[in-house]
Amino acid sequence: MNKINPLYIALLVVLFLAFSVFKLSTAKEELKEEREEFAKIEDMALRLHSIQEQYTQETKLKAQLTKLLSTLQAKGVVIQREDTKSTTSLSSMEIGLQEFNILTGKIFNDSYQIKELKINKISDEKARFVMEIQW
Repeated sequence: MNKINPLYIALLVVLFLAFSVFKLSTAKEELKEEREEFAKIEDMALRLHSIQEQYTQETKLKAQLTKLLSTLQAKGVVIQREDTKSTTSLSSMEIGLQEFNILTGKIFNDSYQIKELKINKISDEKARFVMEIQW
């Protein structure tokens, strides 16, 4: 029977270890690339989620504003509303201070982005205002 040379066994072990180290290093590089790709996808998902939240919040705020204005108009307050793609302008030539307080209280306590607000006092009980809300 022939004996196997121990050098051949040692060489086989060294080749096996070299192959294992090579495979491990390539696996680490692939893992690093996958993590970077995952981070990019996660960042994109977060941006899409924030855009979706902003859009749904915008439609919700527009609906709340419409409801608030219809409530005030039921009380006899005349408020003009002009909608554009990115803004909504509200104005009234004469509004009672109590109704104005209700309107501003609802708007200030919600997450509306007020771009412009001008208030002129007409008398002790009446005021004039122009407000621009940005979406």
